[in-house]
This record gives sequence, C-alpha cells and structure tokens, in this order.
Amino acid sequence: TARKQAEEKLRESEARFRCLFESSHDAIMTLEPPSWRFSSANPAALEMFGAVNEAEFTVQEPWALSPPRQPDGRDSVGKAREMIETALRAGSHFFEWTHRRISGEEFPATVLLSRMESGGKVFLQATVRDITANKRAEEDVRRERERLRRMVDSAQVGIAFLALDGAVQEANDALLWMLGWTRDEFAAHGLMWEAVSPPDHHEQEREAMAELVRTGATGTTERLVLHRDGR
Repeated sequence: TARKQAEEKLRESEARFRCLFESSHDAIMTLEPPSWRFSSANPAALEMFGAVNEAEFTVQEPWALSPPRQPDGRDSVGKAREMIETALRAGSHFFEWTHRRISGEEFPATVLLSRMESGGKVFLQATVRDITANKRAEEDVRRERERLRRMVDSAQVGIAFLALDGAVQEANDALLWMLGWTRDEFAAHGLMWEAVSPPDHHEQEREAMAELVRTGATGTTERLVLHRDGR
C-alpha cells in the first residue's frame, strides 16, 4: 500500500511538472549526461529556436545553438561546458548567453541552469528568456545619454548635474572653465556649494537645495559664485 501511494504521488508530481513545463511562456528544456544533449523542450522553446518539433530540437547539443564564440570572445563549447559544471556544482547558475536559432539568427538571452534529480538520475533544466528587446532598450538609453552628454559638453553655459544631497555627479567643460577647476578637482569637493560658493553662503545653499528637493520648484535665481582663485 505504501509503495502504491508513493507511486501515485510520483505520478501526480510528474503530471504537475509536465503541465507547468508545457504551459510556461519561458523556453524550458532539459539536458542529460553524459553528452548533455537536449532531452526535452517545451512549446515555448521550440518556438524560440524555430524547431518544427521536439525531435528536431533534441538532436541538438547546447553549443550547436550558439555562435562559435560568445561576446566575451570565449569559445561557446568550452564556456557552455563550464556553465554546466558550475550549475551541477552549485545547484543552479544564472548567466547571459548569445544563442542561435536553427535558422542561424543570433539573439541575446538569459539562461538559468538548475540541477534536478528524478529516479536517482541527475539532469539539468534550462530556462531561457530572449532579451533582445531589453538589449535594444538599453542601447537606446545609452545612445540618448551619449547624445545628451555631447549637447552638455558642447554648451557655452556652465552645467552641472547634482544628486539630491547636492553632491556633484557631472560638470561640463564650460562650467569648469568658468570656475577654474579641473574635472577631478571639482569632483573632489563633493557638494556643489563647497566648490562654487563663499564659505559664509554654504548654509544658505544647503537650505535652498533642501527646499528644491522638497517642493520640486524650478526657476532661475542669482547666486554669488566663487572662482578657484578666490574671486
């Protein structure tokens, strides 16, 4: 009776796993030793890699669905084996990877390798997410930041970016020239008013900064500014 109950629980557990496996929007596949070829793949994985069916997918080795080298220049075969060994040793391993669809199209992805055991046999489950959209968004942000940086650097007025406590994060060349500081010297002051205001104005500037943060007010004000040479 106990054995029958254990077998029934195992069947129920396998059925739940199969349901999650098949319905997941993430691409999930399993790899088994010693060759570490793919042994199964859910519908999301087949769609991601452009496989017609599971049979076409499972004849592939993990490195066959990768370009010869990863973005860091490392050989995909050697690095894939290293990722597998790390997951087996640590229990799981999360990393970014450049994959290649069966059609030859490359795409960036995150991979979570998890060490699993069933019936006394150890295997790996890989959960893969296509992060092409994320990478494009990151590149768009990088380009926009670079565009803004060029605009700021080429401006004829002094511009500084501050943290909410008044700490200097960036200053353009016009401001540095205006005040007589090098970039490193200016950044070493920490707080903006320590670099550009007379000492007896520091408390006033600190209060003005706190008020700005509290209210979010914008506008133009006049300030007494101190040059590096004391003027």
